[in-house]
Amino acid sequence: MTETQKPQTNAGASGNIDIRVLAQIFKSQKNKRLIYKPDQPNSDGTKNIVWDDNDIDWKKHISGELLQGGNPAVDGAAVYAVADVDRDKKTKSIFTDSKAREKDITEQEQICRDAWNIDNRIVVFKSPSGAFHCFKFYHKSTPLRVANKDIKRIEHKLKKKKYNVDPTHTLPTENGAQLGINLPWTRGRIAYAPTGLPLTFNQFVHRYRFQDYPLIAAAAGMYEPGRHTALIKIAAVLEKNNKIEFLDDVIENFGTEFTDDGYIKRIKDKKIHEKYKNISAKGISAAITDIVGFDYELPTDDGPSESIKVYRMLDPQYQPKIRKFMMDGYLKEGCMTVIAGEPGVSKTQLLIQMGCCFVSGHEFFGKKVNVTGNVLICTAEENRDEVELRIRGSLKNRSINTGYHIDVIAVDTNLKLVKFKRDSDEKTKQFTELEDLIKENNYKFIGLDPLISLQAGAFDENNNPQMDSFCKNYLIPLAQKHAACLVVNHHTNKISMITEGGIIDNNALHAA
Repeated sequence: MTETQKPQTNAGASGNIDIRVLAQIFKSQKNKRLIYKPDQPNSDGTKNIVWDDNDIDWKKHISGELLQGGNPAVDGAAVYAVADVDRDKKTKSIFTDSKAREKDITEQEQICRDAWNIDNRIVVFKSPSGAFHCFKFYHKSTPLRVANKDIKRIEHKLKKKKYNVDPTHTLPTENGAQLGINLPWTRGRIAYAPTGLPLTFNQFVHRYRFQDYPLIAAAAGMYEPGRHTALIKIAAVLEKNNKIEFLDDVIENFGTEFTDDGYIKRIKDKKIHEKYKNISAKGISAAITDIVGFDYELPTDDGPSESIKVYRMLDPQYQPKIRKFMMDGYLKEGCMTVIAGEPGVSKTQLLIQMGCCFVSGHEFFGKKVNVTGNVLICTAEENRDEVELRIRGSLKNRSINTGYHIDVIAVDTNLKLVKFKRDSDEKTKQFTELEDLIKENNYKFIGLDPLISLQAGAFDENNNPQMDSFCKNYLIPLAQKHAACLVVNHHTNKISMITEGGIIDNNALHAA
């Protein structure tokens, strides 16, 4: 039987807010917060907003006792980005052109619709001024350069649709400048669905969790008509992605209680959703269109869309940058070098020998050292004494006259740099401590041995997306940020250890 409900009011939309979850989603700079006092403007009529050297007090923020804001830039990365849509001081409109305002729908409905079409990961919130903030969230820390480029793309598209965007509040900046944004979930500043209807905090968190699945995200806070059809197609998507156990979460985060237990039972027990198991992108787009009430088509690419760039070679007016090798043929500034080989073939000793040459300036197997500097070796398999003996052996009959030194983090630290979860990954506390050490000691050679031991959680080294994230989102940016060379030891795959007549397959040997 079809249910009919009325949307909840704004007053009841915030629900019970989990401060721990809120602080994680809106992770902001430590020991810095914006204090906003709209009821106490400055004497000249300007907004009373000041920076304060404390962490955000989410409890006071949610209660409305102390309105706060933050800077998304944390340790060179961000988990959220935001574009600020203001009202024009004269027209009081959020549009720069009155013709951009559509008839028969509210401003709130229009901006939620447009934001969803620009990027379905954007969530629109009411801003303190009564306009709107467009937040985009990342499930893992994203380098500031990448997050800034992404939100600038969104800013540009909002401007093309004639929204009055304040570029000074498009955050984060590429360099992490000390700028902030007032944060939501206080005094009615709640999240909205693509339809413009309010979301409870739990519905917002549900949409955030499933933002990579637009059909599920679109259905957060959904009312009748259409929930039965949406649910069966969502079940098919969950089944296809081995996530059917989250079906109850979808049901719980509809606009009101979904009471058709018989239909739920038919999905769970009789698998009636399997007829949609091969649902196409076109079918998902149509299902989302039915949910949101306006035409929608899935983007062809999950990532930020960029125009293709073509460079003409051999342009006499263009001077390419010369590669900056810190050690000829092996080590480049801001790059990661991988030493791969079977267990027991002296990868650790080779790494130590390379570090000794880097700190002393001596050639490494005939390769010239162009830049000397401090060295840090992080080993998950050797103790201090073992590394000390190897370094002394490597420098026998040689000396270090450069003024630089070698440090080691040994096995007793149990160093873990990135924690992997089933659907996400994040820096550990030790990653931040390591960065502080790199800054303090100005290490220019950082050796990690072995790569596989420096992560925690649900990590599968044969999972290409996880290994890709480990290297591209954490390790390579570490080298780039500190203008250092990063050398990691990694073993070859199991097939490379198969021998025939005592001879190793040289092709497989290179498969790390």
